[in-house]
Amino acid sequence: MTPSTADIAAASAMEYRRAGRPASWPRAASAPPISLRHILAALWLALIPSTLFAQVPDFRQVFDDHGVVMLLIDPASGQIVDANPAAADFYGYGRDALRSMTIAQINSFSAELLAAERALAEKENRNYFIFRHRLASGELRTVEVYSHPFEFDGRPLLLSMIHDITPGRSLEEGMWHYQQRLEELVAARTAEAEARHRAVIALLAGLSVAAVLTLVLVLAIRRIKRAEAELRESDALYRHLFHANPNPMWVFELATLRFLAVNDAAVSHYGYSRDEFLSMTIKDIRPPEDLPRLYENLGELPAGGLDQAGVWRHLKKDGSVIEVEITSHVLEFDRRECELVLAHDITARRQAEERLRESEERLRLSTELAQVAVWDYRVPTDRMSRSKNHDSLYGLPWQDDWEFGTFLDVTHPDDRARAHETIRQSLAPGGPDHYAFDFRVIHPDQSIHWLSVVGQVVERGPDGSGMTVRGTLTDVTERKRGELALALAARRDQALLNLPEAAEALDEAAFMQRGQELAEELTGSRIAVIHLVDDDQETIERVTWPRATLEQDCRATRDKHCPVSQAGVWADALRLRAPVVFNDYANAPDKHGLPQGDAGLERLISVPVIEDGRVRMLTGVGNKPEPYSGADVETVRLLGESIWRIVSKKRQQAELRQKLAELQQWYEVMLGREGRILELKREADALRQRLDEPRRYAEDLADLPQEGGVAE
Repeated sequence: MTPSTADIAAASAMEYRRAGRPASWPRAASAPPISLRHILAALWLALIPSTLFAQVPDFRQVFDDHGVVMLLIDPASGQIVDANPAAADFYGYGRDALRSMTIAQINSFSAELLAAERALAEKENRNYFIFRHRLASGELRTVEVYSHPFEFDGRPLLLSMIHDITPGRSLEEGMWHYQQRLEELVAARTAEAEARHRAVIALLAGLSVAAVLTLVLVLAIRRIKRAEAELRESDALYRHLFHANPNPMWVFELATLRFLAVNDAAVSHYGYSRDEFLSMTIKDIRPPEDLPRLYENLGELPAGGLDQAGVWRHLKKDGSVIEVEITSHVLEFDRRECELVLAHDITARRQAEERLRESEERLRLSTELAQVAVWDYRVPTDRMSRSKNHDSLYGLPWQDDWEFGTFLDVTHPDDRARAHETIRQSLAPGGPDHYAFDFRVIHPDQSIHWLSVVGQVVERGPDGSGMTVRGTLTDVTERKRGELALALAARRDQALLNLPEAAEALDEAAFMQRGQELAEELTGSRIAVIHLVDDDQETIERVTWPRATLEQDCRATRDKHCPVSQAGVWADALRLRAPVVFNDYANAPDKHGLPQGDAGLERLISVPVIEDGRVRMLTGVGNKPEPYSGADVETVRLLGESIWRIVSKKRQQAELRQKLAELQQWYEVMLGREGRILELKREADALRQRLDEPRRYAEDLADLPQEGGVAE
């Protein structure tokens, strides 16, 4: 059975918990002879102080340059965090390959063998383990593993040193792990022999112990001297690393806050000489107003380990202020409690971040003023990140989540299918990466607004379907209103130009019905009516009827005349002598109701046509799907005035034609009478001429016609 990573990590961690020593970085030269390795490893771990390596700022070079096989292991997961070059050479894997492996992939022990080795190590009270490790070539090696806890970059790890002891184990590969059992059997036999030869054994044991102790003492002295030499070398190395670090570093005493050591980068960066630094305290490089915070931070230093103190302001020698990130560690230096500090200057980064914030704020203000929002939509999660002004363009407060369904819900029903299909085609495999379209949204107050969306598919999945879309959203309501106003004005002007031609082809009733239909079309209304007002201003005459009313009640045309008092809301414009607009008729105050038989109203416009101080005609429209605007009122007014002007003119023309016909008739009568008078006059003249001739007079008198013309 293959052991788990946790089993191997637990086996390694067991000895560390029992030892209970502070973290340190073990350093070992080449392995001593096998028979003495256990004793030397124990002495090395016991004699080297835990703070020895904490006094230097970096351990990386020692780890990389050491000839002993070393691994850094995560005790929780068994993950190999790092391996030195010696480990890569030993195992035959590259360092990157080792970093991607766990210790379980190297250790060939089964779970049972792992448990047995762990129990045996604990019973023998030894601080190392004997495992079988598999190399990249497949070869198995018997190794001794010495491990110790270590905190690296603020992270608790296990530092393991591996010694190859295969030559001493190769002949017992299948049975070596049961050595303890054999030793117990030997001990039993030895106990029997001791019963017979106790005196001899005691003497030999004493001599052996003395020899071993003498040898151990000699070896310990050698190891201590070797460790002191390595310590001197390490001290020189880490002093070099301290002074050569590109970031400013210093050591100060916690009791006095005085600088005890500074590196070259600090001298160069802050402008003080080394001697000037050593005569100062850390208070001298801080603005006075930051000192209370400094004292507070010093009082809260952690007991060991790294302190990420955050961002501080420091003063350079020239008086300029810089911002630095401080990382520190409490340590013992020259037998004094001190703190090692690394300062990373982030002034340029902060200035860049501030410029970036200012740029983002200018962009935000410009987009908000231009009513432009930006967004980023992830298709797999159905989530959109967006600028703060995005939701307000839809007339909504900020929404916690914005999904594709949210977009469809707020889109105008008439535009919803088109918008959905455009986006679907773009996200489909092989679809266009770019799309743009205008659509309407209905705000909570029921007002209609136009938005323009531009989207760009910036990421597609393996099958070619869109994964990420970025784009902009712009409020184009005013532009659309302008375009619609221009289009409406063009349609309205054309309709007004066509009215005289229609008036010539239609009678008055049909012409006014046509005018009503134009009012419905141009305003998007479902009903329209036209009333004529009598001269007494007390009675109105409905000359056209809404189609809906005619469909509901075919008798409506019988009741054309209606007193103003019974005309309902349509006569409000007559009463007020001004246009009347209701966009929420159901909740309108002081409404006068509807005449009997009229279709229900939701919205309406009623506009009077005034001529010579009297209201001559009322033009009304109603039930537009969206609220009426000033442009609708103007359209109804122009249509009403044009219709009345044409109707009035046609009526005047009809009246003139009738009067002309009457005059023509009278003229013809008068012309006939004038001809008769002239004829009688000629006859009278002839009679006077004949008076002188009595005979002829008598004859002519007898010949006169017997008519009543003279009497006339």
